[in-house]
Parts: sequence; structure tokens; C-alpha cells
Amino acid sequence: MARPLFRPLALALVASATAILRGEQTLDASPDDRHALDTLLSRWHLGEPWQSHLCREFAQLLMDPDPQLAGAAIHFFGERSSADDGGGLLAALRFHAAALEGVRSTWYPDERDLRTLLVLAIAQRMARGAPFRDAVRAEALLPGRGAAVATLLVARDPQWFRQHAAEILSASPEAAAAPLGFIAMAHKASPADGDRHLTALVSALADGV
Repeated sequence: MARPLFRPLALALVASATAILRGEQTLDASPDDRHALDTLLSRWHLGEPWQSHLCREFAQLLMDPDPQLAGAAIHFFGERSSADDGGGLLAALRFHAAALEGVRSTWYPDERDLRTLLVLAIAQRMARGAPFRDAVRAEALLPGRGAAVATLLVARDPQWFRQHAAEILSASPEAAAAPLGFIAMAHKASPADGDRHLTALVSALADGV
């Protein structure tokens, strides 16, 4: 029997992401769902009003003091790069980043901390404008934080990366692996492109010495 057409709307109006993530409220889960966050993420494909509802719900959790809830929100905006965060991602980086450093996700196995995952969610939105781009650039220049975003900067903001490569690698020496990996992939696809990227990187580093 087909479900009533109003059911997604009715559920969206009452479903609380916080309650669902805490197990206080449930939604119909698919066999592939590992936990409540998977179930909520899958609701994105139902379109509106679910998408707007989920954006609002998760935006409110980005600075939640409970790292499990904040982590769920970070995963949501990382997985759904088209989702409107309402300014919450940048606010979380500005005001809540310290609380996320060194904290691992409880939802998915990942060696990266929640601050890194937050910055990567922001990096996915660099094309939306200067606030997102500038936040990623600033992160790249911080001691020990450049490795997480170096590959994205090489791919999406190459001119700026070349101009600041020496600063980034000085602050985060381990970041060198990221652009070299990108160059290797580019060379595999097109040797000429790979050589061009490598020459640009070497030149940038030489200029910074």
C-alpha cells in the first residue's frame, strides 16, 4: 500500500534531529543504515520540505556542547555540500573550533578530528564566495593545520596556494604530501598538466626561500 503523500511533510514538521540522534525519537530506517545519522542523511533525497528542515536542524547543532551532536552536524554539511548552513559553519569555526580540536567522530571511523572535518565542509563551499575561501586560506596558514586543506587549495585555489606554499609548508611540513599527491594524479591523467603543476610548486617554494 502506498504511503500517504503528506507523510514526508508531516514527519519533517515534527522530526527533531537532536531527539533522533539521541535515540529519543525514531524514523523508519533502511537495512543499510548503520545508525540514526545515516537515516537522517537518507532523508535528503526526499527533497522538500525535508531538505530545508534538515538544514535548520543541523545548523543549530554545529556549536552544540555535545561533540556527538556537533559531529553529526559537521558530517551532515560535509556529506551534503549543497545544504544551506545559514552561516553556521563559519560561526562554528570562529567560535567553537577549539572545542573540536582532537575530538574524533563517534559516527564514522576517521583519524581526522572534528575541526578538520568542519574545515573540509567549509572548503567544499569555497566557490560560494570570499568568506568560505578566506576561512580555508586562514586555516592553511595555521601551524599544523595546512595538510588537511592543501589538496583542495591546489585544486581549487592554485594561484593563492602557489603564492603561499612556502608559508603553508613552513607551518605544516606534512602538507607537502597533499600537493605532491595531487600532482601525481594530474600527471597520471595528463603528463603535461602534472609537469606544469610540479614546476609551479617548485617555483613557489623557491620564491619563498
